[in-house]
Amino acid sequence: MTLTTRLEKYIEGTLIELQIKDQDEMLIQIGNPDSYLRDELIYRSYGKMIFSDQLNANELDKLLFRLKQDNYLFYWLGE
Repeated sequence: MTLTTRLEKYIEGTLIELQIKDQDEMLIQIGNPDSYLRDELIYRSYGKMIFSDQLNANELDKLLFRLKQDNYLFYWLGE
């Protein structure tokens, strides 16, 4: 099953929780030029994980630290 499929299932509620490997892949793909994958699936999945308390405070701190790194959320910003 692809990341896209797993994230679609997670957002629609047929997949209850994302595995660590899915979360790692989401970070790798967060700068993907495919707006559907990036905006509709990855961003929404992060929102769902945060608002449903699926990430504890330590996990959330680590995620935010990594997202602020140049090669993730801000990668090629403005290019």
